[in-house]
Amino acid sequence: MSLVVIVSTFSIAFWVFIAWRLSARFSDAMHFGVLFALLFVVNYPLKLIFTEYGFPSAMDSLALEPIYRLMALGLSNLCALAFVAPLFFFKLRVPLGTPEDYPQVLQTKKTYLWLFLFLGFEIIGVGPEKLVYLLDFGRATDLIEIRTEERLDSAMAGLLRFAGMAALIMHVSSVASKWVLLGKKSYFMVFIVWPGIMYFFLVLTGSKQSVLILPLLAVILFNYYRRIYRQKFYSFQTIMGFLLVGVLLVGLLGYLRGFGTLYGNPLEQMLQQGLYAFDAIDNFAFIIYRMGDYWRGDLDFLPTIHNLSVSVVPRFFWPDKPLVMSNQFIMQIYLPERFTGHLGEAVSPSMPGEFMLSGGIFFMLFWSAAIGLLFYFFYFKTHQPKAKLFFLMGYLFLAININNLLRSGDGMLGIFVVFCVVALIVRLTFFLFLIPSGKKNMPVS
Repeated sequence: MSLVVIVSTFSIAFWVFIAWRLSARFSDAMHFGVLFALLFVVNYPLKLIFTEYGFPSAMDSLALEPIYRLMALGLSNLCALAFVAPLFFFKLRVPLGTPEDYPQVLQTKKTYLWLFLFLGFEIIGVGPEKLVYLLDFGRATDLIEIRTEERLDSAMAGLLRFAGMAALIMHVSSVASKWVLLGKKSYFMVFIVWPGIMYFFLVLTGSKQSVLILPLLAVILFNYYRRIYRQKFYSFQTIMGFLLVGVLLVGLLGYLRGFGTLYGNPLEQMLQQGLYAFDAIDNFAFIIYRMGDYWRGDLDFLPTIHNLSVSVVPRFFWPDKPLVMSNQFIMQIYLPERFTGHLGEAVSPSMPGEFMLSGGIFFMLFWSAAIGLLFYFFYFKTHQPKAKLFFLMGYLFLAININNLLRSGDGMLGIFVVFCVVALIVRLTFFLFLIPSGKKNMPVS
């Protein structure tokens, strides 16, 4: 057994322990810190063990000396520790609530309206002409090529999909709150409509993560309402089971996304697709190998500036906006084997990789802790009596993007700001035009 495998095994045990402690500390097994710790295990030490035993990766870090894989694992652990460390200075106990304590529940009752709004925004965003692919399984692979060709002209489509995401959150919240608070169990919605939405995501976006957004939202929201109204929540063991199912689904969805174009043993293809989805640690090892200054970084904060400002400006307003930026900018310099231009695939540089390239090790630690505090702020606001719906929507968006954070760094922060603006507009529009006038004294944001 190699040293890399031994260290990775200790890392797995340590982070499972951290997840368990956070679950007990906050009485919440779906706390974002728990999700972060468990997903860190999958993306970093567990994936590195598979790499050590020769399983495929987009970037094969076995070609490097073991010291670079060990450095990648060590620095990744430091980065993740900085993210969760502030949480051990806080403790949050949620008192038993009523609908009057958490008025956001009262504003999410129009289940089917939110569902239709979600479908409308999504269909307009992806293009109504593409709905034919839902019925033509053999042609669905064409959409993967179409998706890359649209990257330069997708600002409006992106805004519509953010609006769709806000409506989907409201829809799932409505189903979950009615189920827990009123006992109205919508089996038709959960077992018929929601799988149909997952198929919709799989075909029209070609994204494994997009397919898993709905079940992740459902688990988080069912746990949230059970916690504030019943003082019950999913156990840590249950969440571990959900995680295992989710990881297996990633491989299965990767195989299904091939729509018959992936050949060979289906189980081997599923494993390969799953490993490709969690390859951040291998990419980080190559970044360390090629990086110049570990302490100050090589790129003078350019990736962070790209993610927080440049990337969120629509090309419509900035025709000369750079074609290659953020992850692709890093990829072009440090992972050139996978770079095929601005329309090509963007390989994830990893959370610590992007932070270190921006400002070095100390910036990595500071920025990781700051992002952890941002997550905690929204989590805290969400679990307060009289909490505003805006914070619940913001927290849910952050929570479902934890894996993006681990794989790609702060790229999700820029889109988080855009999502918050779009979600607030959708929410205010609903409040002004669709809530009966007698109920408009309830908080709206």
